[in-house]
Amino acid sequence: YTVGLLAFDADYEWTVPPVRAGDREQIVRDLSRLAPGGGTKLYPAMKAAFEKLVTTPGAVKHMLVLSDGLTDDGEFEELVEAIVSEKITVSTIAVGSDSDRELLQMIAERGGGRSYYTDDIERIPRILASESIIVSRGLIVEERFIPQPGDPSDIVDGIDVYGLPPLDGFVLTYTKQAATQVLTTFNANPLLATRQYGLGRSAAFTSDLTGRWGGAWLDWEQFPRFSAQLVRWLQRPVESSLMEARVDVDRGVGEVNVDVVDVEGDFVNGLGLKAAVLSPDGTTSAVSMDQTAPGRYHASFDAGQQGDYYVTVYDPLRRYPPVTRGVAVPYPVEYLPRPSDTGLIESIASASGGRILLPGGVESVFVSDHPASSYRDLWRGLLLFALVLFVFDIAYRQIAFRGKREEAVTRPLFRRLADRLSREGGMRYQEMTDQIERSLREEIRSKRDLGYWFGRDSERSEIDKRLYLARRGGASRSNTS
Repeated sequence: YTVGLLAFDADYEWTVPPVRAGDREQIVRDLSRLAPGGGTKLYPAMKAAFEKLVTTPGAVKHMLVLSDGLTDDGEFEELVEAIVSEKITVSTIAVGSDSDRELLQMIAERGGGRSYYTDDIERIPRILASESIIVSRGLIVEERFIPQPGDPSDIVDGIDVYGLPPLDGFVLTYTKQAATQVLTTFNANPLLATRQYGLGRSAAFTSDLTGRWGGAWLDWEQFPRFSAQLVRWLQRPVESSLMEARVDVDRGVGEVNVDVVDVEGDFVNGLGLKAAVLSPDGTTSAVSMDQTAPGRYHASFDAGQQGDYYVTVYDPLRRYPPVTRGVAVPYPVEYLPRPSDTGLIESIASASGGRILLPGGVESVFVSDHPASSYRDLWRGLLLFALVLFVFDIAYRQIAFRGKREEAVTRPLFRRLADRLSREGGMRYQEMTDQIERSLREEIRSKRDLGYWFGRDSERSEIDKRLYLARRGGASRSNTS
């Protein structure tokens, strides 16, 4: 046999390179170097282990993945198909209540292996041992063995568990968490295991009761008692009239109260009662009950979910049959009716200088010693006023700009007129202005290129000349008319 251990977090490393399983000293020495790290990248680690297994000789090749499954994305389906094509099987162990059991179960199913789950780290060695036996031997073990006793149970009450007849085989399994192992095989694997699940019970017997493996049990004189007690344990128990239980829910908290008396009607004290609560989402939790009065026991549980709750009160020592009660939470907690908090109301009224109105005095709410006041939004009127100011501002700027433009155009013209008048002192004003207009028109007519007028900013004064002549011409026509 060859065994290897590849540890991974954000990276991977062969902590125990593939060595012979019998070389324990080297395996222990290599395992001592194992240290915790951060991150989970399962895909590259599985790929590296697969590549190593392909080149490692062996008649049976098996990969066991131990992880919480909370890893980065990867092409796991394609990788598992490649692993299976090389006749390598894959099993997985999901660790932790928040593990990605769906991913790990898919890998195990497609890899032809088994999927395990546990949130108890101490169970991992047993799972590893069982998986090793399954891989090396198969699920069916056909060897004669004497069953050994495990945990106490009503099923084997009154039966000599140390004198059980032999069996010739069993199916290799392992017990789930919260299960009770009543009988075991020669290697401590379960032969008879029981479990309380919600309000029901289940039992698993890994051998058979036919002539193949259990022929000696069929001839066993206590076999009828064993089978009857097994069936009776699986049946729904009859409730006791000596233990009365009540379950209520208030503000998301469930309350369980139990009164216990004996056959003479006296209170029974000192019982270590427990309550198993089945929530609407299918989860089961167990709470211990405390004695609060003679013969009275109390426990509370979280009832914040909407739906039906079932509470089973039982005595771990089985002195009283269990009692089951149910309660429904039809609406979320915030919609449930609640009594008025008068203390809070009084404190608010006192702190604010107000008063508490009794029924029939509501009309006094609308009576006030202060003048009435109201609020009105002014933003619409202010916005309209701002728009009007904006329009006036634009108009004012345009008028002022035009005045400056006309002044810029007329000022050089009249300066030129003044110069000519000074040189030709005797010339009349009208004659001078007509002569200036003719000279400007001749200058403009000689420059008819549109690009000259509109293509260069430096010739803006020429455009102003044309505008001036146009305005003067309109004024002349008006005076003439």
